[in-house]
Amino acid sequence: MNYTAVDVKKLREETGATFNDCKNALTDASSWEEAIKILDAKRDKKAEKMMVAGRETAQGGIFSYVHHNNSVGVLLELNCSTDFVARSESFRKLASELTLQIAGAHPAPKYINLEDVPAEVTEQFVIPLRRIHQWSAFPPTSVKTLLITK
Repeated sequence: MNYTAVDVKKLREETGATFNDCKNALTDASSWEEAIKILDAKRDKKAEKMMVAGRETAQGGIFSYVHHNNSVGVLLELNCSTDFVARSESFRKLASELTLQIAGAHPAPKYINLEDVPAEVTEQFVIPLRRIHQWSAFPPTSVKTLLITK
């Protein structure tokens, strides 16, 4: 596929992939949609590699939200692999948005820890996501942890 630097920039903005990955995807693909599929497949391979490697998520932080009238409060522990990510503005923005979503959840969340969630509850969410992402290569426990923490 013929492409310009503007195309690479647009693909980067749309997918969040690196410049070289976007350039290679556009070179290998015959259409824009195929380039996105190539990048998605590459991202899935990277995620699979990280999951199989058992990379520890020991970095992160504790984030909080307290409603202005003190009627609702959220305390969230959000972990990641590196301190570089933990200190980034996008990670802190994600944590802030998650605390707001949790505070605004109606009804209130039933489960506090992943271990408290019954298997039948998690399975109703895992099955459709497995179809979408084809994560059959992951061990079932890793898939459960990954999908529940999403």
